[in-house]
Amino acid sequence: MKVVVTRTDRLGIMDLRGMKSYMETRNIDKAYIIVKHTPHPNVINFAKDMKNVEIIEGKDYKAQLERIKEKESAAEILEVDMYSMSERRFASDAD
Repeated sequence: MKVVVTRTDRLGIMDLRGMKSYMETRNIDKAYIIVKHTPHPNVINFAKDMKNVEIIEGKDYKAQLERIKEKESAAEILEVDMYSMSERRFASDAD
């Protein structure tokens, strides 16, 4: 079983779309997203439709990561930068 853990200050729908694509292409079974700020209600509703994605609010990433590692002790834990899998990286204007 593969589990992805990522973090971001603010979570948006573009981040979740990127996460969904990332999970599908890499056969990820579960994802945890640690956020510092409460996501917009539309983002929370969008996430509810995604299977096996859990949003965790918390400012202490290391403590949350340790809890996840204990909970998912039998899984392969992958820490991935949210920006690298987000659709946001394509949304910026290039010079």
